Amino acid sequence: MSNNLIIRLFIFTSFIFFTETIHAEMPNVNVGGYVQSGSGNRFAKGGELKHDGNNKLRLELGAHINERVSFGANINYVDYFGETSRHLWDWIPDSETNDLPAGDYETHVMEFEDKVYLNDLYMKYDSDFFDFTMGKQQLVMGVGYAFNPLDVMNIKNIMDPAYEPSGHTGYRFDFSLGTHSSLTMFYGQEEYASKSTKILKLDNTFDSLSFSFLAGERVWTFTDYYKMNDIGVDRRFAGSDVKKNIAGIDLWAEVMYNWMEDSIEYKDSKDYIEAVAGVGKTYGDKAEIIVEYYRYGLADTDMGEYDINDWFGYFYGQKKSISRDTVFATVSYTVNEHFIINPYILHSLNDGSVKINPNCTFPVNESFELVFVGALPRTKQAKAFNFYGGTGFMVLGRYTF
Repeated sequence: MSNNLIIRLFIFTSFIFFTETIHAEMPNVNVGGYVQSGSGNRFAKGGELKHDGNNKLRLELGAHINERVSFGANINYVDYFGETSRHLWDWIPDSETNDLPAGDYETHVMEFEDKVYLNDLYMKYDSDFFDFTMGKQQLVMGVGYAFNPLDVMNIKNIMDPAYEPSGHTGYRFDFSLGTHSSLTMFYGQEEYASKSTKILKLDNTFDSLSFSFLAGERVWTFTDYYKMNDIGVDRRFAGSDVKKNIAGIDLWAEVMYNWMEDSIEYKDSKDYIEAVAGVGKTYGDKAEIIVEYYRYGLADTDMGEYDINDWFGYFYGQKKSISRDTVFATVSYTVNEHFIINPYILHSLNDGSVKINPNCTFPVNESFELVFVGALPRTKQAKAFNFYGGTGFMVLGRYTF
């Protein structure tokens, strides 16, 4: 066990002691979290069965110091087991790597080490005219289900089985503009003010209709994995979303236009459009159907154009998709109070690939649930949804307190 991990475990233990002490002294403090254990099994290249997984403890703390001031924090401990070193070459087709030097195999290894970390740590002041939040806080934007073009802060890390969105450090103002509208301003602190994130968002809600407008700028980092150098590109963006319920059917859409700084070092430093449109229908408390179409302007339409920068950029969370046009569909059906079927399908309209995830949830009681997550790619060709991750499944148990 490394010294850094020992220090982090000490901090984690201290946080638990601090939480319990605060809770005893201040009964109005909210303490919660969960304990989770997940075990994954997948067939990698060559048909070899591999195991991976993690055990995780998350503690959440929140309280109102007075009627104006509140704070929130959470701390997480994760230990990984099984396959804790992933060679990313094993996650992409051989046809994409045949021309690369053999020594590059050791270049891209994603290590999963036991860790203690904070996702959020913030304080909030509520006034009669605005709310002010400072510190590490969640910023989630957009109305889409599987895809969110307006969410310029978060890209899911598909390689980390313990992934949850991390907060973003900065200053945030929320202004109420009457009964139906609000204005959000966020400034994320980076080393240089000129490179710091600036976001302005206007939200409007009228009965069953909601819509918003967003604009801002942020530096986006790409990596040229052939040359192994990072390229920071200034990104300015403007977009909108809308959601409406018509006769019991939910309709939503998001669109974002991105102006990217020109860079001769990287082919994807170009202006692009990102958009999603979706429809959803709920049938009482038994079933729900959702379908979305997603267009990612930075991706290619021809599978022959996929390259190492596309695959690794997707794995490392620098790109949102490998193919440009994707359809997502999911059905959630409650068989009874202890059995829910919720599979989903991803289909690339460009290369025809399909990935099926036959998921099931077993709520044992209000606090404990078991989740089965499967992955069934159709072939092993160099297509967007046909290879990465292989075929396999994960069983996860979570107790919430």
